Amino acid sequence: MTIINKQLGIYLSFTSSLICLTRWNPKTSLWDLLESTLTYQHRTYAEAVKKAISQSSAS
Repeated sequence: MTIINKQLGIYLSFTSSLICLTRWNPKTSLWDLLESTLTYQHRTYAEAVKKAISQSSAS
């Protein structure tokens, strides 16, 4: 959970800094971007865990 919290903090800090520095006005809300990022991370992490488990049980 600590890694996820760190990633989330870095993501939010980076995104907030980008918006402030560039006066970026995205059409997608920050929360929608955050949700899609977390969904992607969860999916790729789950796939990596499944792959690692299947490789260790095959050995």
